[in-house]
This record gives sequence, C-alpha cells and structure tokens, in this order.
Amino acid sequence: SATARALNMHRRTLQRKLSQEDTSYQQLLDDVRQDMAEDYLSRTTLPIPDIALRLGFSETTSFHRTFKRRVNMTPGEYRQKTAEQKGKD
Repeated sequence: SATARALNMHRRTLQRKLSQEDTSYQQLLDDVRQDMAEDYLSRTTLPIPDIALRLGFSETTSFHRTFKRRVNMTPGEYRQKTAEQKGKD
C-alpha cells in the first residue's frame, strides 16, 4: 500500500501492473534483498546476523534458509567463495 501511494496509484493497479510483468511486489522485494545480501557478504565484514537484521529478517536462520534456497550455498560459503575470487583477481 505504501509503495502504491508513493507511486500515486491504487494498490490494486500496482498489483495488476506487476502481474502484467509476470512479477509481484514480494518477488521484487526478495530480489532486492538477495542483491543486497550478496553485496553485504562480498563487500563488507559485517557479521551475518547483522546482515540478516539489516535486510529485515527477524531471525538469522530465516535469512540463512532463504539465501541457501536462492544461491544453493550458505551465506558463509558465499562470503568465502567471493573472498577467494577477489584474491585471484
């Protein structure tokens, strides 16, 4: 609702337009969270629980499960892999 108001449209209109693009508000939110998670993990030394909190997860385990489902590795594994890749560059 807040996003629709910020865009000066009704909530249902926003839902319909997103549906026409074969997406949803939740999918866009999940994609942005994933992008931010990958950025935090690869560019900062923030502890994983802090990253989870910044991304709006109430528990680290929820963040861990969601991240692993999307990337097929844990946040710690992802951080280690990107650090290794930076070392090779």
